Parts: sequence; C-alpha cells; structure tokens
Amino acid sequence: MTEPLNPSLVEGTEALARRLLEGDVEPPGGAVAALVAAWAAALAAAAADRSRKGWDGAAGARAQAQSLRARALRLVERGTRAHAEAMETLAERGPQAEACAEPPETRDWRLGQAVREAAQPPLELSACALSVAQLAEVISSQAAGEVRADAAVAAQLAAAAARAGAHLVEINLVVGGDHQPAVHARELAEAAATAAARASALD
Repeated sequence: MTEPLNPSLVEGTEALARRLLEGDVEPPGGAVAALVAAWAAALAAAAADRSRKGWDGAAGARAQAQSLRARALRLVERGTRAHAEAMETLAERGPQAEACAEPPETRDWRLGQAVREAAQPPLELSACALSVAQLAEVISSQAAGEVRADAAVAAQLAAAAARAGAHLVEINLVVGGDHQPAVHARELAEAAATAAARASALD
C-alpha cells in the first residue's frame, strides 16, 4: 500500500513560503521554477515506478526522470548565484559609479557578462523542463491507468517551469542586446507546452 505524502515535505514547502512572505530572502523566481521542474521530474519518476508491471521501459524512464530531477536541483543554486552576481554588478552602475575609478566601458562590459551569465541558468531550466515534459508524455502513454493522470500533471508542471525559464531569459537580456537565447528559450517553452497538451490528451 502506498504511504500518504510525508507531512515534513509539506512543512518544508510552507517554511520556504513563509520566508518569501516575510522578506527573509530575495524572491528567487528562477529557483522556485527550478524546484517546480524537480517536483515534476519526481512525480514522473513515481508514475513510471508504479507502472513496472505492465511496461518494460518503466525502470529506464524512472532513472531518466531521477537524472532530470538532479539536474533541476543543481539549477536552483546556479540560478540563485548568477542572479545575485548580476544584481550586484547592476548596483555598481548607480550613483556611486561616478566615484569609481573603473572606466565606464569596463563597467558596461562586466554588466553585459553578468547579464549573459544570469540568463544561462533559466535557459538551461527551459531545456531541462522540456525534457521532463517530453518524458512525462511518454510515461503518460505507457503508465498504469491509476497513475496516468500523475504523469500528465508532471508534464503540465514542467511546461510551466519552461515558460518561467523563458520569461527570465527575456528579462535578463533586456540590457544585453543578444536576443537569440530568448528566442531559443521561447521555442523550448512552446515545445514543452505541446508535450504537456499531448500528455493531458492521453489522460
């Protein structure tokens, strides 16, 4: 018999929500989106695991979902760090910049570098979330009937994370000038949405 959701998991989520509401941490939109992608991968892995009896590929799908989950969790830290560095560099362009001995062109170059680096984790998040959505679609098509809806939900969550990643890429590159990463991120998000729609149609 499957155990109910561990209350400690809910408590952990509530603790993060309280810290956000109380202003203890800077709102980490990218980090939360990466966590959503990780949860989607975990849900997909669980659906695959519970489909082992009728599907020879269940173990492989589960392993792939677990790998994607680990990838999404790594992006939580990377995205948070890159965002913080970009914000610090941007702050240096404020009123105090006039008193700085660093040439303006050097500051502009450093800002551009920081912006590009900040855009990389959400771009990778969109790619990771697309992989989760596509895998969840496959799992949904093969899963046991009682968990097929879980796989479809995993695909929908992954699609949302992909959209969030694409949005953050666009925001980060507003001052960057190179719009190609934003175009690519939107394409990834659209592909994830398509996979989620197909997964839901199978439900």
